[in-house]
Amino acid sequence: MRRKGAEGEVLACDFLIKNGYEILARNWRGKGRLRSPEIDIIARDGKTIVFIEVKSFASPEFNQPEYRLDLRKLKRIAHAARAYLSQIDQDDDYSCRFDVMIVNLAAGDSAVDHIEDAFRAPDDLD
Repeated sequence: MRRKGAEGEVLACDFLIKNGYEILARNWRGKGRLRSPEIDIIARDGKTIVFIEVKSFASPEFNQPEYRLDLRKLKRIAHAARAYLSQIDQDDDYSCRFDVMIVNLAAGDSAVDHIEDAFRAPDDLD
């Protein structure tokens, strides 16, 4: 399972770089006693910091992994994004968004679906 996820993240990063994104971090976790959940990829798209959840699959029958993002997972990603933003230089005026990338490993690098602004941070993060 970890290998499949790592493979998908490599293909996702390659796709992002080819499309002008700067990769800021992969598999990012906050530091300290209360570590935040992991963010698969953090990238910059111009003045936007993009928090990206990568969903990889190898079976041609399973083509809707985006439905595995339940409210609990969205909250965890939003908490981690908040932790990341608290640790970067606040002098710059960045916006942020949450994307999902779906990678079909059975089809190779041509099967990367990038869903920009896929979700908003849930209102109640508690």
